[in-house]
Amino acid sequence: GSTSGRLFRITTFGESHGGGVGVVIDGCPPRLALDPSDIQPDLDRLDPAACRQALGIPEDERVILVLSGGIGVGRIEQVVTELARRRVAASVWVSAGNDAGRRRQLEALASSLPLTVHAFGFVDNIEDYLGSADVLVTKPGGLTVSEALACRLPAVLIDPIPGQEEANARFLVSRGAALRADNAAEAADAVERLLGDPTLRSGLRRRMKSLARPNAARDAAQARFEGSQAGWHDARISVAAETAATYNALRGCEA
Repeated sequence: GSTSGRLFRITTFGESHGGGVGVVIDGCPPRLALDPSDIQPDLDRLDPAACRQALGIPEDERVILVLSGGIGVGRIEQVVTELARRRVAASVWVSAGNDAGRRRQLEALASSLPLTVHAFGFVDNIEDYLGSADVLVTKPGGLTVSEALACRLPAVLIDPIPGQEEANARFLVSRGAALRADNAAEAADAVERLLGDPTLRSGLRRRMKSLARPNAARDAAQARFEGSQAGWHDARISVAAETAATYNALRGCEA
């Protein structure tokens, strides 16, 4: 099973290869009436087709997602321009994060390109964008990488920040779970390769699945317990458990 949430925690469990499944809810006020219809819209959104419907994307349209982190960094304009120069047969959805000025620049750029480009800012439903995409171009931030792994979304990594992000890129590329580009032209080349080669895409997805940790929340909770027993610093383990819970919550957008 897996667990997600903080104040309202949901833990799933099930019978291996059997019909017995269930859920434990913690933090729910007593006598609160629960109706499946209250959460069904969110459950429906976990399906790729439903993700596309939420964003108004046709099911037969190919989608390239370009992310730049929460603060909007990296060579996203150059990547979009290179994709347009190649006239890729796909729409491009590009995020400027919280940088409103950069979003306006992207919108102005989009109007001059021979390509369908949708610029957007920071959103709370990133799972819809990930679930809709065929290929992701992104800097390898920790959460974005975890989300891509959870969704089995083929990724092209560009502009890693030295340190943790550089390590993320090396790890994924060395295990054949992502492609890397050193500039915008290489990123566009990699996107074209992925769009044109189903075998390459399926291979990346297979290796991404092998790196996934579906019991991450449970394992992190166990580590916290054992760490507390040994006198470890609880705050560090709390961060690990929180990240793992977020990872598990995003597993539902698997394509």
